[in-house]
Amino acid sequence: MLAFAAAGKKLADLHVNYESAKEFPLKRQGTRKSNSTGAWRR
Repeated sequence: MLAFAAAGKKLADLHVNYESAKEFPLKRQGTRKSNSTGAWRR
């Protein structure tokens, strides 16, 4: 039961403080055409 309490505390902390988390660097992949708006729908 304690494992669920600990997991709940971590989840609550993530939910409440997500805006203060460090940003993860992302790299855009694919061609310019595949990254255009709506391309994910095709």
